[in-house]
Amino acid sequence: MPAVDPRTPVLVGAGQFMQKPADPAAALEPLAMMVTALEAAATDAGSTQLLSAADVIRVVKGAWPYRNPGQLVAERLGATPKATQISTDGGNTPQSLVNASCLDILAGRADVVLLVGAEGIWSRRRAKKAGVTIPYTADAGAAPAELLGHDVPMSSQVEVERGVEMPVNVYPVFENALRAERGESIAAHRTRIAELWSRFNAVAVQNPYAWLRTPLSAAEIREASPTNRMVGF
Repeated sequence: MPAVDPRTPVLVGAGQFMQKPADPAAALEPLAMMVTALEAAATDAGSTQLLSAADVIRVVKGAWPYRNPGQLVAERLGATPKATQISTDGGNTPQSLVNASCLDILAGRADVVLLVGAEGIWSRRRAKKAGVTIPYTADAGAAPAELLGHDVPMSSQVEVERGVEMPVNVYPVFENALRAERGESIAAHRTRIAELWSRFNAVAVQNPYAWLRTPLSAAEIREASPTNRMVGF
């Protein structure tokens, strides 16, 4: 059996964090959420020393004002990374950060890479509605993090002019195109998708990190209601 390259990238720890505090003012800011998730990953790896040994910290871009979240994370963890980077927009970016990190480790450019992301939109909206503020750590004077990749337009000018720009507009178009290609009626398609999502729901109910853990039948998922709004069609 051939020997394994000692530079082979290995995922040594993973951590998650999810919050739904009753008091929105008690919610952690995204920076604190990132640190908490990384600490959980270090515990999972069996070595908290990994955090301070980070060569690179890469952050998935979110809806927050931090200019260099990786540097803020480093300061909280006592790390002195050679680079702190942030992703571009796009659903593919977490995987792109994994790819870049694996290549860096394989090439010897890094030994320990921290990948992290956090979002606090739900808590921020609840706080605003309640008239309270969740304090965010300021880094307005910090140098911006290095952008990993290139931001590209997500829609053509023709699509923008017709309102087909946001995901809530674009994905239903994809979905209806797939439905038409299958020769399905709208009703049959909705039933098939609802049944698929009911199976996803059955898995999510058992996952303590799932956002929604309420058991739902296919019929409940299929029909719009006050607690199951129609998002887009």
